[in-house]
Parts: sequence; C-alpha cells; structure tokens
Amino acid sequence: MDVDLSTGLAALLPLVAPLVTGHAAIAIGSRLLPQSNVTRGAKREALSRGYNLMIRAAFCSRFHDAQCGGLALRQAASFARAGTG
Repeated sequence: MDVDLSTGLAALLPLVAPLVTGHAAIAIGSRLLPQSNVTRGAKREALSRGYNLMIRAAFCSRFHDAQCGGLALRQAASFARAGTG
C-alpha cells in the first residue's frame, strides 16, 4: 500500500485474507473497479484511467490498474515469478 494511505488501512485485511487462508498467492486491489469506494474529482479520474490505458497498450498487460490500491503476495509466489524456486 502507498505510504500516503491513499487506500485506507481498512482495506488491508480484505487484501491479505486470501493469502492467509491459502486461496491465493497474489492479491491486487484496484481503485478502478465499479464496487470500489473512491472519492476523487473528474480530472483525477480521467488522468488515472488514461494512464492505465496507456500502460496496457504499451506493454500489452492483462492487469487493469497500474496504480493499484494495494498489492500483496506470498513469498513463494514472488520467488516462483522471479524463476528462483
């Protein structure tokens, strides 16, 4: 999570719960999902969505939120992704 807490600490437990229970190795929070509770102006919203579109187009990425609200991963997932184990 960002140090400025742009995503509140209340989002931490729901983010890590799937990792703790073993249901997931990686959890990504997004401020761009329809069910996300985000308060920001139209200009900020347009800039954020435009930036994400540019990232997805430039890198052919499958994720939809380059500035996600939070990212959590199990250590095993990080090593497997890096090809070290």
